[in-house]
Amino acid sequence: MWVRSHRPKNQLVPPVDSRKVASPIDPEEVLGRGWAQDFALGLYLPDVSLTHRGEGAERQVQLWDEGGTSVAIVDYGEWWRDRAVTVYGERDLWAELVGAYSA
Repeated sequence: MWVRSHRPKNQLVPPVDSRKVASPIDPEEVLGRGWAQDFALGLYLPDVSLTHRGEGAERQVQLWDEGGTSVAIVDYGEWWRDRAVTVYGERDLWAELVGAYSA
């Protein structure tokens, strides 16, 4: 386990440009199933981290890659809408996570 002062620093430097898409699946289904599923997803995407923010209809999940060059922000509230997922950088981290979940 990393000691706090020895942990690598997360520096996000994704491009300013973003694209907005709909999510093919409810984020709660992908990320709300417990530690065993989270562990399995981590094996598929070891270089991707995530955090949740907000509550209720404002809840979001943010994903970023180890290099800090790609970020995805997913709205839980209306995940099916065209603009529910905001993707920065070359990688679509949400699509990768959904693919890992589907596998």
